Amino acid sequence: MLTPLLTFAVSAYAGRPNQIFHDYFALNVLLESVFVFVFVKKSRGPRAASGAVGKAVRALSKYSFGAYLFHALAITLLERMGLNALSFNPLLSVPIIGIMVFVMSFAVSAVFNHIPILGDFVV
Repeated sequence: MLTPLLTFAVSAYAGRPNQIFHDYFALNVLLESVFVFVFVKKSRGPRAASGAVGKAVRALSKYSFGAYLFHALAITLLERMGLNALSFNPLLSVPIIGIMVFVMSFAVSAVFNHIPILGDFVV
C-alpha cells in the first residue's frame, strides 16, 4: 500500500506522473520483496505440499525463473503497444497489466521449458 500512496503524493506534488517508487532499487520495493519472500517461506505447511495448492505451487516454481527472465521484455512489449500504468485509471491498469505480464511471462517460460535444449540450459 505504501508504493501507490507515495507515488500519488509525489506525483500530486510535482504536478505530473512520477514513478520513482517503482524503481527496482527503491527501498519500498526491497521491503515488499523481502515481505513476500518471508511470507511465502513461513506459510509453507503440510497443506501447501499436497492437493491443488501444492500442484499450483510446484507449477509456478518450475516456471518462475523463466518468467522472471522474460517479464521485463513483456513489460516493454506492452509499453510499445501503448499499455502502461498510466494508460488509463491506475486502479484498473496496474492489476490488468500485472496480470497480462504474469500470464505472458509464465506462458513463454512454459513453452521454453518444453523445448529440450532451452528447457535444460536457459530456463
